[in-house]
Amino acid sequence: MRGFLITLFVLISGGLSAQLDSLDGGLVRLIEEYIENNELGEDFDFNTLFDNLVTYQEQPLDLNEATEQELRDLQILSDIQVNGILYHRSSTGAFIDFNELQSINGFDLLSVRTLRPFVTVGGNQGSVRTQLRDRLRAGQSTLFLKWRRTLEDRRGFETGVDPETGQATPAAYAGDPNYLYTRYRFSAGRQLSFGFTAEKDAGESFFRGVNARQGFDFWSAFAYAEDLGNRVKAVALGDYTISMGQGLVLHNGFGTGKSSLVMNLKKGGRTIRPYSSVNEFNFFRGGAVTLQFGDKVQITPFVSYKAIDGRLDTVAVTEQDVFTSLAVDGLHRTASEIARKNTTTQINTGAAINLQATRNLKIGLNYLYTEFSRPLQRNATLFNKFDFAGTTLSNASVDYSYRNRNFNFFGEVAMSDNGATSMMHGLLATLDRRVDLSLAYRDYGRNYHVLFPNSFGESVRPVNERGLYVGTIVRPASRWTVSAYADFYQFPWARFRIDAPSTGRDYLLRVDYYVKRKFNAYVQYRWERKGINGSSDAVIDPVETITLRRFRINISTKLTKAVELRNRAEWSWADRGQSSSGYLIYQDLIYKPIQSPWSFSARYAIFDINSFDSRIYAYENDILYEFRIPFFQDTGQRYYINARYRLARPLTVEFRLAQTILSQAGDVQRREDLSFSGGNQLIKGNRFTEVKAQVRYVF
Repeated sequence: MRGFLITLFVLISGGLSAQLDSLDGGLVRLIEEYIENNELGEDFDFNTLFDNLVTYQEQPLDLNEATEQELRDLQILSDIQVNGILYHRSSTGAFIDFNELQSINGFDLLSVRTLRPFVTVGGNQGSVRTQLRDRLRAGQSTLFLKWRRTLEDRRGFETGVDPETGQATPAAYAGDPNYLYTRYRFSAGRQLSFGFTAEKDAGESFFRGVNARQGFDFWSAFAYAEDLGNRVKAVALGDYTISMGQGLVLHNGFGTGKSSLVMNLKKGGRTIRPYSSVNEFNFFRGGAVTLQFGDKVQITPFVSYKAIDGRLDTVAVTEQDVFTSLAVDGLHRTASEIARKNTTTQINTGAAINLQATRNLKIGLNYLYTEFSRPLQRNATLFNKFDFAGTTLSNASVDYSYRNRNFNFFGEVAMSDNGATSMMHGLLATLDRRVDLSLAYRDYGRNYHVLFPNSFGESVRPVNERGLYVGTIVRPASRWTVSAYADFYQFPWARFRIDAPSTGRDYLLRVDYYVKRKFNAYVQYRWERKGINGSSDAVIDPVETITLRRFRINISTKLTKAVELRNRAEWSWADRGQSSSGYLIYQDLIYKPIQSPWSFSARYAIFDINSFDSRIYAYENDILYEFRIPFFQDTGQRYYINARYRLARPLTVEFRLAQTILSQAGDVQRREDLSFSGGNQLIKGNRFTEVKAQVRYVF
């Protein structure tokens, strides 16, 4: 393996060019901190967000024709920036050059750079809004084939021998270690698309066992069209997502949260989006349509029916089958995971009504009804005492957005059918050309029932939380930006890993320095104090206070048009009576000449982090249209290599190799005890190696 790696490095350094750098600037900031704040795993599915950005990258929005909804749909513009673009067009006329954005309130050099791949000035956006048959002729098809495998053996794939009978015992996993993925998509811009996705996770069977007939464990298909006449603005068939208001009732897509992009609080964009990702829970299956009535009313009814995974149990008194929780990971590898597959059906129906009440006031009325084929009866734990249980659930809400000069007030008030309420209200304001302000107040009831939310707060569920958030951006000079926020919150009832009511505080300060197309550097400091369960033998654990501090220095340098270096050093400290700490340092090389079929990127990182509490997250480049954000703990090193080659204009081949090596400095005797993960995912030893390959064919 070592000889192979050395050879590969020599070949790549001599002749490869850069991996397509798929995300930039503010997007990386947003995604990194969203995962860290919500304690999500490295495999959290962002494909829906990414597919949306890729569509806009392939056919950029024309700044002179884009609607307010389309600008919001990018999900990388704050409401102040959207309002600034619309006001610029109405007050000074059409954009002549993209760089005019720098003169608009809310934009700095970095945010302009982040937006650049997704918009244009004087593009051909209007020409694609043509007849259906012309769209079909103008469209193109894309086929993805992807393979991934961990080279080390995991416990779930190991077979054994029964000590009593001497007979071989099967592996815990039903399938082989290969991950397989295929996706076909036809697209005629944003106005017409259809396709399918199929996926087999590592350990799942393939054309045998439970998947003997269907092959892949998960299949998804969709068809989506916009502007089918004056009345029909959008229609989705098959798999799709719905987003309403500020996510207190329903928001299937990626949601903004606390991050150094302190003005990105407000949700918006299309109500309906096509779904072509591999998250097997967070989407609807059926049909949805957005209808336009005059200039001021849009109505979006939808209906969905699909089978879902649930952990089954039988109530002894009534002998009734119930499911105790929703299984959202989509994994069907072991006998228990296969047993919960498609055990319950779920019906969702509802509507979103959007009213342009006045020139400056928008109001939304939202309703969602959910019905399960068998009752949901959660396990009797303290933190879910007030959670939903039963067969049916209804939610309704009112959301609003009001603009007055440089001020934008927005929010949502929601109610579940048990009478409980949750609400969120916010303000985005431009106080001066150099100063923006954001405020958000939330009051989420402890007994509010909701199944598909994605709201602003300490977690994505608008339940059992009150808080006040204040954020600001200051631009003291053309190349400098200072971002800061403070968030004060409390939980009136127990929650996961906290067996009592608790409070918390969260502060962030970030200073950016940016030289156009050459250099970007920032320093960031975050401080948070909140409650967490301590260790005890009691049924209810005592709540301790944990203080988290993180300090980061990040530098990106463009050496030439083809070569970019990125460096980061980050330190983390956690104190919960006993202190822990750690650091992560990495060096990136991105080499992408303009006229070459090759592209290349690589990273080498070292880390020393002595507890899970002080873990550090870091964004990684990946193959085209993917990315990873693993967290680091223990002591070791990690590197990855991404190579991409365009064999011909329609065909692109990509390869990725990533390896983590743990070390036990000064204790050679314990090296054999090092491992990764646990349970059936356990890898014994100090190395974790993943290889990935992808073929993309455009025709």
